Amino acid sequence: GIRRKARKKSTRNPPFLANGLRMIGTLNPLDKKVSIIGAGISGLLAGYFLKKKGYEVRIYESSDRAGGLIRTTQTPFGMTENAAHSLLVPENHLAFFKELGLELMPVEPDSKARYIFRNLKMRRMPLSLLELLRTLFNALKRRTPMNPDTSFEEWGNQVLGKPATRFLLTPMVTGIYACAPRDLNAELTFPALFSMSQGPRSFLRTALATRKKGPRPQMMCLKNGMESLVHALSESLKNEILLNSPIHNTDSLSGNIIYGVPAPVLSRMIQKEDPNASEQLSKVSYSTLISATVFFPSSVFNGKIPKGVGVLMPRNEGFRMLGCLFNSSAFHHRVNSADHVSFTVMIGGTSDPGAIHLSDDEIKNIIDGELKTLFKISASPEHIEIWKHKQAIPIYSTVLKNAIFALKTGISSKPGRIVFTNYSGEVSIRGLLQQASTL
Repeated sequence: GIRRKARKKSTRNPPFLANGLRMIGTLNPLDKKVSIIGAGISGLLAGYFLKKKGYEVRIYESSDRAGGLIRTTQTPFGMTENAAHSLLVPENHLAFFKELGLELMPVEPDSKARYIFRNLKMRRMPLSLLELLRTLFNALKRRTPMNPDTSFEEWGNQVLGKPATRFLLTPMVTGIYACAPRDLNAELTFPALFSMSQGPRSFLRTALATRKKGPRPQMMCLKNGMESLVHALSESLKNEILLNSPIHNTDSLSGNIIYGVPAPVLSRMIQKEDPNASEQLSKVSYSTLISATVFFPSSVFNGKIPKGVGVLMPRNEGFRMLGCLFNSSAFHHRVNSADHVSFTVMIGGTSDPGAIHLSDDEIKNIIDGELKTLFKISASPEHIEIWKHKQAIPIYSTVLKNAIFALKTGISSKPGRIVFTNYSGEVSIRGLLQQASTL
């Protein structure tokens, strides 16, 4: 018979990822007591799953409410979200929302399109045929492993080429992290993509070989807004959450400790216990972001209301907007009646840091002018609700990567000390939920 050489599946990983990245530290399973510092979404999720597993949980929150940035408000025109307005829900997470009594709403069937703006048009594919062929050619080339400190912009330019980086990757990462790709560390931000480009095969061949099978996560929102998740988790933990209870150091806490606080706060908290990690955390920066929910009368669109999830704006296309979500097209219940339509506009990020200092009137003028250009209408919005975030999302840079390494080799190197928040490897609610369920 013909002898065939067995092909070894590549298990090569960059050293930084070898022991896992998505949660810093592990529990001490011999101690069933857990103190969680911070009642943001990560702290609430950790508390919920640990309580289910029989742990004695206490959650300490310095402010008078849980949930962090997540906040839903109602206006006379419809719903607004302070932060995330939807999330990707894998099939294995459906039971979690059902347990909490929360109703999920899928994207409307006729509004699943996603657009990128280029040359005065919203396009589902912003690359020309020639640019697309060059992108595929680049993805098929073999290349030497990259420096672990490579920025995501450098990674994109090398692996996919400049057009794909500018018109596909840049809008994507700006929409997720409110950061320009040059500010992001490729390995830290997208470890799976970075790993695919490090082996002996081409990026495209590795990506195809390692693609996940099974149903894709669905984009959904909560019928009563994202804050309903906070309320449901808080209710299930009502005997465990202590509001207005700041923790300045952990000397008085015993058992397992989960830190769910911003990097500057954790830096001060562990200064004596782990001065190296404290110093690295003090250098971590956050992107700023302005989120505005905009309501128009439906009539101004003359029957041509934009359909889809939304549109992202590459830089240098003449807009200060980072993107625009089509709220009421994707989820009809976002407005109180069919007489209005709703959009969410994002401005700022690391590519426009000065935007956070604009007055509300200046922001409204920008939104008014740019939406008129985008939608080719002459009418102004009827109502604009503005949220400003001076510390919106941690910047997943090499600086943060160094801080994570310091935590992994310092305070979190022994079981019982975990850092679990939006700078420990996941910024999305979906990612945080997935990690909390594995505690």
